[in-house]
Amino acid sequence: MESQTSNWLDEFGDYISGGLTALLCLDLGLFFIHLMLERSTEGYSLSTLPFIIVALALFHIERVYRKQAAAEH
Repeated sequence: MESQTSNWLDEFGDYISGGLTALLCLDLGLFFIHLMLERSTEGYSLSTLPFIIVALALFHIERVYRKQAAAEH
């Protein structure tokens, strides 16, 4: 089971990383556009930002760990 998961993660890892990075950039971009247009942060919620940042960080940590584990074998 682990080999199927690792093959899937190795195959689609770049797409997942790109998608999470795009979500982060989109969220920040929309926030800055709102900030420029409204001249205040009132009415805009950054509640999704912590989830995106944590998911992106965990994904990159997992990739680094997998590369180190593969190098040791």
